[in-house]
Amino acid sequence: MKLLAIALLASSSLVAQISTKSYDVARTSETRSEKTLTTARVSAGLQMQPRIPCIGDARGCEAQPLIDGPVMILASEANVIRGVRPEDGSAIWQTAALCTPIRSIPENDMWGVNDHFGMLSTGVIDSSTHKLYQVATCSSDGSGAHRSMTQHMYVVDTRTGTILANTLIDATSNGQRYADAPRKQRAALALWSQNGTKFIVIAAGSFAETGANATGWVLAFDTFDNQVKAALSTRAGIWMSGGGPSIDDDGLIYLGVGNGPFNGTTTFGEAVVQLRFVPPTATTPAKLSVLHAWAPYSDAARTCANAQLTQPKAMLENKISGDSAPSDPPPGARMPMNTDCGAQWGDQDAHLSGTLLQRFNLYLTAGKDGIGYLTSTTNFPDSHPADFVNAKANCAKVKMYQLGWDLGMDSCPASLAGLNRFPGGKTRHIHSPMAQYFAPDSTQYVLAFAENSPLQVWRVNKDATMSYVARGTEMASAQSTAEHGGMPGGFCSVSSDQGANAIAWCAIPDSDANRTVTTGHLVAYDLTSFAGGRVRTLWTSEQFVFSKFSQPVVYNGHVYLADYAGSVMHWR
Repeated sequence: MKLLAIALLASSSLVAQISTKSYDVARTSETRSEKTLTTARVSAGLQMQPRIPCIGDARGCEAQPLIDGPVMILASEANVIRGVRPEDGSAIWQTAALCTPIRSIPENDMWGVNDHFGMLSTGVIDSSTHKLYQVATCSSDGSGAHRSMTQHMYVVDTRTGTILANTLIDATSNGQRYADAPRKQRAALALWSQNGTKFIVIAAGSFAETGANATGWVLAFDTFDNQVKAALSTRAGIWMSGGGPSIDDDGLIYLGVGNGPFNGTTTFGEAVVQLRFVPPTATTPAKLSVLHAWAPYSDAARTCANAQLTQPKAMLENKISGDSAPSDPPPGARMPMNTDCGAQWGDQDAHLSGTLLQRFNLYLTAGKDGIGYLTSTTNFPDSHPADFVNAKANCAKVKMYQLGWDLGMDSCPASLAGLNRFPGGKTRHIHSPMAQYFAPDSTQYVLAFAENSPLQVWRVNKDATMSYVARGTEMASAQSTAEHGGMPGGFCSVSSDQGANAIAWCAIPDSDANRTVTTGHLVAYDLTSFAGGRVRTLWTSEQFVFSKFSQPVVYNGHVYLADYAGSVMHWR
């Protein structure tokens, strides 16, 4: 099998790569080299090809397929990696289970949707060395139990499937140790390269959000000796909904942080942050540091922000009680979603998704409030605890947009009770990646697809503002009957031929994909015209089992999308 893989590589004329989540490290979710899938071709209809198996797990792969020349990489939740031909999905190589994955149990899967928790995130390929870097969640004692959870970085030869390295991920920072608590490493990896030095940027959260060790992390993994060389504990959740950190041309790192308190020095809850990584020298260790951090609010000011109120039974029932907030809740204190605490939610997660608009020196994030935060990367703002007393002055440091559909509320109210008001009785969270589209006339667009909302297209203006342009017809989770349910919105990517024949490919759930396994569709939208403020639907796929964090991948006339039926779907 290994000889076959090498022969395929040598004889292939394919040179295109899909080496990272969302096509690039800016997380644009846009590929501009697609010549076959024109708007005319897609409107005539696509045919589903035989499904490509993701081995060992009933749900299959949450990691996005990656492509290194003639080999497509599939990393399953059972910790099995396959190399297949992207043209037809035929097998080239397959690893054994790299380690025992964690089982799906209430401690890590409240609603019992998953099968295993193995390779949650999308890895990254160094195409110059044909090495895949992939994080696997492993059971340290082989039991699959939640408390035995560890993370390992595996380095795999993409041509043959040979395991080149296996490193336990561990580090200390900010009074924390990475291996002291179960971690949820869902955010995609990012490859950083400068002057011949290469590092992998890892971002991770925690399964448990309560307690001193429940914190998010950013780590730098050295590709030279396969060791973690620097780490930063944010003392707040990092989720990114399967997306990942963005890195600009100067090597600065951008990401959004979720629930937790904020003080701007040791705790960075609800913040959008700009980080700098400094590689090691012969005399100094590597370092990750926060350059700037801006937050719209701190969880410390939220009604019911007391982790003591969050017992497992109450959490499962989505109910807690009490009306007093501590001045400084524990790091990563759990903020359960509810409407019984002074009309506020306890779990807002300001930043769940992010995309770097490098042409405009902007970073756009959004989260559970349905609000987009547009931040200057050249004049990155900072927040301090005293800033939260005057919400309007603090919010004026960024530009804010309501990306959730028909929110009908103040994006920056004086009181947090003004946020998350369930417009129409529904959530409007931005869980999904925000895709970019760069048109032939040099107009820059951003696509957002919130929960219980239609696809929205926004134009990025030369003055670093955004303007609403158009929307699609389909509503995410249109069949949902769950109270305030409808996760996660539409997951979209964009294909074009240098901006021409631009198509948005959006995976849309039919119902709530958080508490149940539901069906969904893949919808192709025409981005070449926004006449009448609408986005025209070109094609809709057959119904399939919807995968909660999977983003469509377009490559050389083919469309790939993981489902929750143990496979990757394939259209052409």
